Amino acid sequence: MSIINGSGTDDLLNPGSGRFSFRADFSLDDTSGNAPSNSDGDNIFQRGLSPNAQWKLSVDGHMAQCSVRAAGASAAVHTPAIAIPNKTANVSWYRAECLRDTDAAGTLSLTVSYYDTSAGSWISLASSQAAGAAGDLTMSRTIPVSIGGKLNNNNTIQQSAPDQFNGLIDNVKLIIG
Repeated sequence: MSIINGSGTDDLLNPGSGRFSFRADFSLDDTSGNAPSNSDGDNIFQRGLSPNAQWKLSVDGHMAQCSVRAAGASAAVHTPAIAIPNKTANVSWYRAECLRDTDAAGTLSLTVSYYDTSAGSWISLASSQAAGAAGDLTMSRTIPVSIGGKLNNNNTIQQSAPDQFNGLIDNVKLIIG
């Protein structure tokens, strides 16, 4: 559930105050957490824990959302959520990509696509964005990146609120710069 962070003194997973994106392909378990009011904690990809510096992609209650909280920020910035429909005969995989830009507004964007098996291609579903995500996201090398859940800083699963993803995850990417 965690990604090893190389060796040496540079932290290759730190976007600092620069531009970066993170994404994953996923297939949700349609029987878990599909009530719109349900915050079932479907964390896909994240680094850091609130209320500290953090970036996160989640699909709580079948609603995809990106979140960023810069070091020292009083609150996290969240993109408006995008509804993820239940699977159909032609669609069972979705791709969500978060982008924190370095523009003056500190724009955080979310783009969601789905793979249509009949068309054999990815098709855009929706996108959303929020301002105010500028700031430093430098974290200690000891803070892990987690996929499919929430980890403590010592690479153990956070037992009090594990926020396990319900489904399948593939093609996870973090691009800094």
